Amino acid sequence: MMSDASDLEELRAVFDHRWEADQRAIKMWQAANPGNDLVWPDHADLVVWLLTELDVVRRLVRVDAALAGQLSRSMTENARLKIEIDKLKADNARSKG
Repeated sequence: MMSDASDLEELRAVFDHRWEADQRAIKMWQAANPGNDLVWPDHADLVVWLLTELDVVRRLVRVDAALAGQLSRSMTENARLKIEIDKLKADNARSKG
């Protein structure tokens, strides 16, 4: 059993922390499943759903990172082309002048 009141307090804190995390997860699940505002999913099903959501977010982050890389390369190429165009305009102005 418990050795003293501090053990009980520690267990209460662990329970409260887990309870709050579960409540956040349940609210997320309810928001993603309209019409289930009064439903609490089975804990195992909730964990599977959360892991699936995590996988989706990770995939989106990878896509976002890839798009950011492409955008960065495009911006670099656009800057290079602008410099080249400016040089050609200057050369053209000199040849007319």
